[in-house]
Amino acid sequence: MDIYQDYTNYMREFRPLIHQMEATNSPILISFKDVILVNDHICKLVERGEQVEQELVDIFEMGFGFLTNTLEDLKVYYNDYFKKNVLELNHYAPLILYHIYLDDFKWHLVNKEEMTEERSKVIDRIESEIDSILVNRGTFSQALIDSYEEELRNIMPFRDDFHAVYTVFSMIAEELNIF
Repeated sequence: MDIYQDYTNYMREFRPLIHQMEATNSPILISFKDVILVNDHICKLVERGEQVEQELVDIFEMGFGFLTNTLEDLKVYYNDYFKKNVLELNHYAPLILYHIYLDDFKWHLVNKEEMTEERSKVIDRIESEIDSILVNRGTFSQALIDSYEEELRNIMPFRDDFHAVYTVFSMIAEELNIF
């Protein structure tokens, strides 16, 4: 079995949840819909036996890794935290999206070797607070997310070039003309 078949099998497991999210216009979809679009496109190229450039292989691998992390977290939220209630999942979309963003930002800092102890502590604390709100189905407001954003700005490296994975894949989808 190759990575493309692994991806197809993996996504088959998550399609029902994704369809429920689509049916309710879940805001969470923005974090991964273009990643799926691009990876599905690359998979189809492989299935048709077309030559796939190394750049697309690398993009596919990055997308698959991102989807694995994101969809596994969503599965926990959906099944365990919100007892398969997609509307409740959607209610907490701002926090879930911010958590996805934080995970992405954390890996960006690690890969650029810019993760400091201070940055790690701030990000871990924010993720822990978000998890606590989600687990307990607590209240939250946009002001809370804004305060988290302010904390991140205060610890960000100067002239940081971070772009969230979903933003990058949106640009890739546009470049491949598959949107």
